Amino acid sequence: MKFFTKAIIFFFIAVLFLNQSGNAQYSFGLKFGPNMSTIVNHSEVPGIIYYSYPNTSYSLKLGMHFGGYARYQKENSKFRIQAEYLYNMKGYVSSSKSGNYSNYNNSIGLEPPKLPDPSGSNSTFSSTSTEHLHYFSIPLYFYYMPNKFGFGLGPEFSLLGNYLSDYQGEFIDFALNGAVIYKVNQKVELNLIGNYGLHNTSGGMYVDNRNINFQFSIAYQMINLKKKALPD
Repeated sequence: MKFFTKAIIFFFIAVLFLNQSGNAQYSFGLKFGPNMSTIVNHSEVPGIIYYSYPNTSYSLKLGMHFGGYARYQKENSKFRIQAEYLYNMKGYVSSSKSGNYSNYNNSIGLEPPKLPDPSGSNSTFSSTSTEHLHYFSIPLYFYYMPNKFGFGLGPEFSLLGNYLSDYQGEFIDFALNGAVIYKVNQKVELNLIGNYGLHNTSGGMYVDNRNINFQFSIAYQMINLKKKALPD
């Protein structure tokens, strides 16, 4: 929460600083599009025992996002600030096989987790499962727009919305976003966004999972307000 609070405070300070002179534009609109998400499993944490899953792999899961945005920009400026509120359908697909956990560090005597073997023998088998993680996300972007193409960077705070009774992970997530924008016209923009989680969402000390998300967004401006600078 401290990270999120600092980001919001910085947003308002930046707006107040940029609003000291010149005409300002405030825009509000909608955003929506597909997601491709997965997780990165950092199985080894230095100085701590860890589980290692050499026979488990994670692949992309298709989802979507939708919501709205509020944007501040001085007239004729190449810089702008944008805050968003999105419903983000993330998650991942995991594929596992029974086998040898040869990389498991059992330095304190804990046994590695075992995948069930329905045959009762040493034969291998595979299983696939999909994890659906739906977040309420608040990204904050600082954009540079030299022409129709622009670039952005900023933090994102997310709260898990679909509380599952058997979910053992964290309900909050912090991430860093990078964005590339193409301005189609005065009302429509296309966004390509990469999102990397900075917070361990596994909820345990033995596994370190980070969310990874790729978004393609269509942003449509609904309202545009202009504030004229006060005369000296």
